[in-house]
Amino acid sequence: MIIKNGRVFTDKFFFEEKDIYIENGIIVDSVDATTDKTVIDASGHLVIPGLIDVHTHGSFGHEFCDASEEGMKITGKYLKEHGITSYCPTSMTLSEEQLLKIFKTANCDYGNECARILGVNMEGPFVSAEKRGAQEEMHIKKPDIDFFSKLNRICGDKIKLVTVAPEIDGAMEFIEKASKITNVSLGHSCAGYDTAMKA
Repeated sequence: MIIKNGRVFTDKFFFEEKDIYIENGIIVDSVDATTDKTVIDASGHLVIPGLIDVHTHGSFGHEFCDASEEGMKITGKYLKEHGITSYCPTSMTLSEEQLLKIFKTANCDYGNECARILGVNMEGPFVSAEKRGAQEEMHIKKPDIDFFSKLNRICGDKIKLVTVAPEIDGAMEFIEKASKITNVSLGHSCAGYDTAMKA
């Protein structure tokens, strides 16, 4: 496939008018490397790579925490139709039983019409009660690597980001262990500068 005449976002971080050649879903160097000569005229349009959303709860009245495969399909389709090709569904602070059901839905194949699930953004339950925002206080827990690991296993080792309030009891030990497995984000926290830097 050939995308012609579009203003393409380049690795120089600005838009440049140029053609793009695609073979089997991969950008290639020249028209000679393409077998499909279908041309898409992108005149007057910006051409960008597929976007990645690392923090989204859902759409159209559905959210990741519904633990609904149908809801995940609706969200995934909506995201892909709007240029988001990959995403991390984001959890909330809920009971262990609920979270186990929720995380299982991240380990399903929703097909090519949906944005691809890169992994899970685990927002809670290891947060500060004072800075919980929309998180349910009754389900806030001390950071627990065993609980984290259980959730990670059920979603196919897809937790890509976990939020922790570093000032709460057990957080530093958790961060040390979890950071070997995934990315740790400090958030929903009352931590000061020194605690945050230590974390």
